[in-house]
Amino acid sequence: MFNLSAPYNGFRKLTHNNSPLVLDIVDTCCLTGIFQIAGKHYFRLKPHGSFADYVTTIDNFCESRCQNYTRALSSDDGVLIKIPYRYKKYEVSYEDGANSGNIKQGNIINCSITVIGIFSTQNITTCAFKLTSIRNKVPI
Repeated sequence: MFNLSAPYNGFRKLTHNNSPLVLDIVDTCCLTGIFQIAGKHYFRLKPHGSFADYVTTIDNFCESRCQNYTRALSSDDGVLIKIPYRYKKYEVSYEDGANSGNIKQGNIINCSITVIGIFSTQNITTCAFKLTSIRNKVPI
């Protein structure tokens, strides 16, 4: 099912049948707006439904193979999502009129995220996720 590469500079790539793990998330709540940690941009999503189930499956797999693994899914804090940012702009695909302003605490969004892999430092080993696209909800 999942494949985990050999460690390289504190990073291990996580794939599913040798393909990237991409999750399409519908109607999820932003628990925070955009914030920075060490110059990188992040926000937190509230886990629910199949998204929460899949992240739990990833956590269980990684926990069984990585020492000192910290679960990515926390019901209180949500899931930490990195927003790619270079050249003073977000490198995210915007669809249906969406923009980075949609990422605000309490907003309901539709988005796609990619599992980047497993990062390890002296203090923590955990799964990392990155935002790839955000969509406005389209009326039916």
